[in-house]
Amino acid sequence: MTAALLLAAIAAFSPACAKEPSPQARKAFREGVAACEAARLQEGVRSLSRAVKLHPGWKTASGFLALCRWTAGDAKAAEQDARIARKLQPNSAESFAARGMARYVLRDIEGARKDFSEAVRNGSKHAWSHFGLGSALSSLRRPEEALAALDEALRLSPKAGLFHIVRGMVRDKMGRFADAAEDYSLALEINPQFSWALLYRGRDWRELKDYPRALADLGDFLKLHPGHEEALYVHGNVYYLLGDYAGAVKDLDRVIALNPKHGLAYSNRGLAKAHAGDRDGALEDLKRALELRPDKKDQIQAALDSLQPRTEPGGEPSPEPLPPEPAKDPGRDSVVIVE
Repeated sequence: MTAALLLAAIAAFSPACAKEPSPQARKAFREGVAACEAARLQEGVRSLSRAVKLHPGWKTASGFLALCRWTAGDAKAAEQDARIARKLQPNSAESFAARGMARYVLRDIEGARKDFSEAVRNGSKHAWSHFGLGSALSSLRRPEEALAALDEALRLSPKAGLFHIVRGMVRDKMGRFADAAEDYSLALEINPQFSWALLYRGRDWRELKDYPRALADLGDFLKLHPGHEEALYVHGNVYYLLGDYAGAVKDLDRVIALNPKHGLAYSNRGLAKAHAGDRDGALEDLKRALELRPDKKDQIQAALDSLQPRTEPGGEPSPEPLPPEPAKDPGRDSVVIVE
């Protein structure tokens, strides 16, 4: 045997070059996937990171790690993992799903959809394949198909908190707020520590005009995330709708401190001040809102006109506060960014 062949034979049997992950690596992988599925995202990241450390270059684990990191808000690290997983040559539902996750994180949504579709064909009982397909279809603005895929994912894995969160987001985009609130409630039953479901459900209660429950959920969320701009805005909006104008002003003061160019916050604070008897403050806020949000000119001008002195008796209906705007969609809203 030549020296080159001898070295190749030694390398082939070297543990460092083993082709298959060790039992310890597989265990860490399964634990990580289960934690991510239950929306215990940081736990999932730790376990999947351990799996990759135990078996360096494990592309399938890197794909799941990419999605879990990205869902937890660590986009930079997620993209690094995704570039590794994108090199997969899939041969199973799990590996097709892992490459689909990598492509999804790297914003190749159509490529991800194809991979997830192939994953479903390779393993119709693999819940993550259906989940990934639903996420990709939602990002491609195909909500009905997305919902069907997510329904199947949850049929196969009904205790998957993350799947409930994403299905709730799709239902929100379809205007099915009661169904979405139910998904967020189920996610909280599965993982009570997933506090972001409180924000999502609170927004739905507001849409459903169940203001006391909206206030409770948003208040609980703000105890954990006191500087969250959107939560403060919606919380203030609900206070206004309940007739607590002082509470609305207090919340909107904080929103404007965080974002001095939040035109809707000025508008709603102006309305709340008007109800509280601060006409000068109301006019000042509404004029500033008009500067910042000319696209809402008609609504804001109507509020300003309602504050002008009238020569004839009788009042006009009080203007409604401007509702929260739909969440900005950067093209990745099918999977929630939580931290």
